[in-house]
Amino acid sequence: MSVRTDYATVILYMETDATEAQIDEYIALGSSDIDNAVALSTKFAALGATVLKQLETMLACHYTSCFRDRRAQEIEQGKTSVKWQGSANMGYDSTHFGQMAIKRDPTGTLKQIANGSTGAMATTILGVG
Repeated sequence: MSVRTDYATVILYMETDATEAQIDEYIALGSSDIDNAVALSTKFAALGATVLKQLETMLACHYTSCFRDRRAQEIEQGKTSVKWQGSANMGYDSTHFGQMAIKRDPTGTLKQIANGSTGAMATTILGVG
């Protein structure tokens, strides 16, 4: 299936220094995950093009955040200390974008994929996702 989102849409959701070519790779990962969810659930497939595009965009942002632009969760002033969002074994829950995608999916399919309860897996690269 073809991708639903694009570079211009992704950068509306997040500020990044990733190149368009890099973001296109992360879009492909998100698109693959959405395609898997469509194949697994008729309810997910019936969400419609607009919702599927939004979810794919959030997952593209999730992968961009995982691999290119990690987000600080906590920064302490007065000393050099940064706590980054999530960890590699948290899947979609490791970023705010992944959490938003799960929350915006009314069918629960993305949550099931993330938890491994469908037998399918989200795209996994370097243990993230």
